[in-house]
Formats: sequence, C-alpha cells, structure tokens
Amino acid sequence: MATVLLLSLSGCTNGPSSVQPSILEWQGEWGHWTADGRGHTYGASISIFGCNATALTCRFRYDSESPQSRCTGSGYDGNLLRISDSRAKGQFFDYEGKPSECYLEFEKVQSSGRKELRLLSHSGVECSRYCTGDRLNYPSAYPFRTAAAYPPDTTRDCFADSRKSRAVWCGDRKIQEFDQQLKELGLRIDTLNHTNNHHAIRSVREGILTQCDGAADARDCLFSAYTKAVADWQLSEKDAREAHGRDLEAMKTPGDPIQGSKLIDRVEGVYRRRFQNATADGRKYTSENTLEIVRVSEDTVYFRIHLEAYNTSTCSLSGLARYSRKGVLVFADPESPLDDLNEPCLLQFEETPNEIKMLDPGNPCTRLHCGVRGGFDNQSFPVSSRKPIAYMEQLKNSREYKAAMKQLKR
Repeated sequence: MATVLLLSLSGCTNGPSSVQPSILEWQGEWGHWTADGRGHTYGASISIFGCNATALTCRFRYDSESPQSRCTGSGYDGNLLRISDSRAKGQFFDYEGKPSECYLEFEKVQSSGRKELRLLSHSGVECSRYCTGDRLNYPSAYPFRTAAAYPPDTTRDCFADSRKSRAVWCGDRKIQEFDQQLKELGLRIDTLNHTNNHHAIRSVREGILTQCDGAADARDCLFSAYTKAVADWQLSEKDAREAHGRDLEAMKTPGDPIQGSKLIDRVEGVYRRRFQNATADGRKYTSENTLEIVRVSEDTVYFRIHLEAYNTSTCSLSGLARYSRKGVLVFADPESPLDDLNEPCLLQFEETPNEIKMLDPGNPCTRLHCGVRGGFDNQSFPVSSRKPIAYMEQLKNSREYKAAMKQLKR
C-alpha cells in the first residue's frame, strides 16, 4: 500500500559533516531477497534515506513477501523513522499523508562482523491494512546491504540479482537516469501510439544487463548500451509523433465525397444489440446498446449512441460524423475539443465486412462521455442488426438532432 510522508524532511543522502555519525549509519538498504527461479521473489527489506540530523528522523520504505503474505509501506515520500541511538521506531503514513496506527521498532546491531537491523516489534491496530494474505509478514532480521538507497521500483531486483552488471546498475545514479529517460520516452511513445507496452522498458533493461554482465568494464558497457538505447527510442518517439500527426490530419481532412456517400448508403439505419448485464450487488438485467445513423449531407451523418456497461454505467453521445480522408466517419467533438490529457475527442466509425465498429484510440471520448466502466473503443454492432429507422419524424424532433443541425449550418 502506498504511503505518503506528512512532514517535509531535509535530505542528507550524501552524508554532510553536520549529520551525526549515528544517523548516517542508519541510511541505506537493509534486508534480503531471493528469486525462486519461477518468477517470484521472496524476502524483506527496509530502505532508509533522507535523514534529518536536527530532528533525528529519516524516511523509509518497507517491503516484505512470503508465499503466504505481502506487507508493504512505500510511497511518494516514504514513512517516518524516529531514531534514538541504536534504536528506531518507524510509523506508516496513509494515502493522505496522515500518520497511521502501525509501528515497527528496530534495533541496529553488529552480528558476526556484519551490521543488521532487528525487528523488535510491530504494533498498532492498522498494521493489517498494509498486508495482504493470511497473516502479517514482518521478518525479524535485515542485514545491511549498501549505504545508497536503491530506486524504489527495482529494490527487489537489486537485492536478488547477483550479476555484476546489476550491481553496477543499482549503485550508479547516472545509469539509473538513463533508465528513467527510457521510461519517459516509452510513456510518450505509448501515448502517441495508443498502446500500453509497459513491459518494454524491462525487456530493454534486461537485454542491456545480460549484454554487459561479461564485459571487462561493466559500467562502460552499460553507459554505451544505454546511450544507444536512448538514441534509438528518441528516433522511435519522433516517428510515433509524426505518424500520430498524419493520422490526426487524415481524420480531420474531408475524404472523397463520392466514396463517403456510398459508405453512408451502406451504414445508414439503427443498430441494436441486447446482452445480459449485472450490478455490483449481483442483480441480473438485460441491457441494450443502440446506434442510430442518419444521412444529413453527401458525406456527413447524424449519429446517436447509447451504450450500457457493468453496474448501470453508460456512454451517451450524439452529433455529426463526416467522411474523412482516413476512410472512416469521424466525429470531432465541437463542445469539448480536449480531454484531461490534451487529446482531442475524434470518435471513428469504421465499416468492416461484418460490423460497424467504433474506435476511440487513447479513450479521450470515453473519458469525456462515459461512466466509470463504459467505453467506446472497439464497441461494435453486427451489420446484420441494421434496420431502417421507422421513427424518423420523432428522431428529427429530438433535442440532440436539432443541436446537431445547428452545427451543420455553421
């Protein structure tokens, strides 16, 4: 469970001389993780960082997992650790930055020539909220690993992966900055391509680590490999941005009106699809999705969509869709041109041999016009369900149709 620190603490990661040695000795990674060879990693660790010599406090992240349970407390700013010489008491904070009733008390000891933290106790009525599984999982011993805190989302790998290349990666801030660049580039490429390829960065990282593990100078190899990977992904982002721009331009540009008219002849009518639905409390009911398409000019249609989703969530939208150079009918939302992610709502209606399908890449129209569980993208109606609209006079007297006609005249 993510946690947020309520207090603002000054950092001392590099150990300024004003910081008491006893505080510095707490900083770093403590614990042990082991990969089981089947894709699971088990163990426990506490990451201590951002110490404040005046307040005698540090921040910390906690994570542990066994086959039966996982306990975690880590967030944007970590939790609070109050230090008193060789002992410290940690307190978890909730999502809103408020202290919770869950405490871990540690003692720093020297055992067989090695430093380790020993968990003296865990207490508080809210500790169970930080754990999943059958029981609380707070192991007793946390051996000292390194004075530099690992990146939060790779702590387990840094503990469990014994490769030389991984050890260099985990301790080198510059290489981690390259890795972060790749993440940011990957997110931008996903946004432009309307994909969710979040495993790509891990695959690239793993390839680089494997490539550099046997190198004479692992750091030099990692530096070179990441430099190349960042350059390659920058080119991929440029290509994705240009392709995205061409796609937007094709959707916004009117297509051949003759081809548009032929398409409208084939798709004009009303489509209905009924299906079994349910509410969150288990009540069953029958839902009906509806799509109406009415020609209003040679290359433009009026449409109305009503879609139903789980637990009474719905999508509702009406307006004008024009035949585009992309070869599909496109609705460009005139009222809300951009959603929260600055993506225009351009809903596409695509004809396939068997279906009329809606496309909402990136879901900007969904975010603007659907309930929490609804969505337009890839929703479809069988061509076989198309019927002539027998209630045309009623449709043309509707508020939605009249509003669309005002847009047509502009």
